[in-house]
Amino acid sequence: MVKSILKLLSSLISLCVLVSPAKAVSSPSYSFTAASIYHDPFSYVLGIRFTPNSDVAVTALGYFDNEAYGAKYSGLLTSHDVGIFDDAGALLISATVDAGNSDPLAGYFRYKSVAPLIIRAGHEYTMAGVTVGNVDSYAYGVDGSSVYGFQVNQMLTIAHYAVYISPGGVLTYPTEAYPATIYAGPNLLIQAIPEPAMASLSIVGLICIGILVRRKRKKEKGRWSSDSVPGQARLGTDTLWQLA
Repeated sequence: MVKSILKLLSSLISLCVLVSPAKAVSSPSYSFTAASIYHDPFSYVLGIRFTPNSDVAVTALGYFDNEAYGAKYSGLLTSHDVGIFDDAGALLISATVDAGNSDPLAGYFRYKSVAPLIIRAGHEYTMAGVTVGNVDSYAYGVDGSSVYGFQVNQMLTIAHYAVYISPGGVLTYPTEAYPATIYAGPNLLIQAIPEPAMASLSIVGLICIGILVRRKRKKEKGRWSSDSVPGQARLGTDTLWQLA
């Protein structure tokens, strides 16, 4: 019985850890108001190195929509593969942002939802996207000189020079450092990992305490019943012997 209660408690606590008191909201890893635009005749993998300041969940992978940047909303002219690599160059997750406007727009980027990926504080990652030559233009530049209104999500750190590129039209780990803040290219939607729901944990604790107390009372009641009947019989025998 005790093992069953402990197992139940463990399961309920695990469930409560996944419950947030308030629904977490995803936000872009970075944003800008203006940047240089380049229509590249060749295909490249554009990468941006970053480091999470805390453990975060990636909920969507995005790609720059030049049409939206120009206040047109017909969408991307072709699809683009986007992914996240760890510092060893291993691909952790990828998705394809579709051509057109079916994928939702946030700022100047269209995003494809993915199963949440937890990325760890203090580890370096690279978000990367494939340009597809001579189709969709991309934004690029250095913060303060050719990129304006540049803001980095407070949950991440992106260096002043954070761009890495590689030639080709296949999503691979980009390795060639480039003196720019962004080649956009890729973006992410991220959200904080919710803290355990303390109120829910308290309820779980009270339920389990209640079960244990109830079990203890039943046990004590059973012991009292088994002891009291023989006692009463002995009392009756002794009394009859004394009267005799």
